[in-house]
Amino acid sequence: MNKIIKKASDIRNIKNTGIIIFISFLHFFVSAPFSLIPATHINNDDIKAFWQPPGMVFGIVWPILYALLGIISLYCFYSKNISIKCKNKIIISSIIEAVAQAFWLISFGRYFNLDINFGRYGCQYYISCFIIFILMIYAWSIRLPLLKKCNFKLHLLYLPYAIWITFAFILNAQILYIYLKM
Repeated sequence: MNKIIKKASDIRNIKNTGIIIFISFLHFFVSAPFSLIPATHINNDDIKAFWQPPGMVFGIVWPILYALLGIISLYCFYSKNISIKCKNKIIISSIIEAVAQAFWLISFGRYFNLDINFGRYGCQYYISCFIIFILMIYAWSIRLPLLKKCNFKLHLLYLPYAIWITFAFILNAQILYIYLKM
């Protein structure tokens, strides 16, 4: 009987671990589908920011950032040094951030046009700039202080994302500026 109970708890632990890993890497799972389809790729005729790096930079940086965000969540789940209250706040803020990133990708992409060569609608520049601005404020005013309060290592792991989101806001603001000048 004890073997059966142990077996059942092992299956539950495996299932829970799968759920924990999925939630930990939610940023990746939510954003990857939007990143991989052609609607998010920049064409030669699209408006480009003054400081826009080559496209391959984004392909290198985002997976690294998603991995860091996943590591933060995994560490949070399994750490015995972080209170349950802090863990809940970190996970909820991570989910909110993942959803906001997906909205940014949708607003910045060309999903609203059947003609993929058309480009973006004007309102998309405003919406994507606003969403990335909210993400930047969220990163610096809510997420970083929360991580610093709960665990300084997590704070340090999150810092590259906060800096990159700030850079992404600057790029979006430049694109909006160029669009308004046209």
